Amino acid sequence: MAEAIFWAAWRPLWQSKCYWSLCAVKASTFLETFTETSKKRMVVPAALKVVRLKPTRKFAYLGRLAHEVGWKYQAVTATLEEKRKEKAKVHYRKKKQLLRLRKQAEKNVEKKISKFTEVLKTNGLLV
Repeated sequence: MAEAIFWAAWRPLWQSKCYWSLCAVKASTFLETFTETSKKRMVVPAALKVVRLKPTRKFAYLGRLAHEVGWKYQAVTATLEEKRKEKAKVHYRKKKQLLRLRKQAEKNVEKKISKFTEVLKTNGLLV
């Protein structure tokens, strides 16, 4: 659905025999969904609004436009996004806790391994 909306907006601007138009089509990229293999949400720097648009330009969100023309899954997407955010929050809390415990463990063992770290530093194995 989103790709169809994109091409419906793009088609009147595209002239198949013009060189600049063919270059623009080749340069355009369109990411419709996330892949199953990607674990977390990533940012495409080339698609950022801040990078691509002037501050005075008008813009629209594709999800809102798709919903206005009959896309039925905006609510489903919103609930899935909320679930993803909750899972990410739990994961981040666990990660912070593990980092805190690791730092504490390193602090506890520091005196015991000080002579080994000195040897490693003199040999250039520990920076």
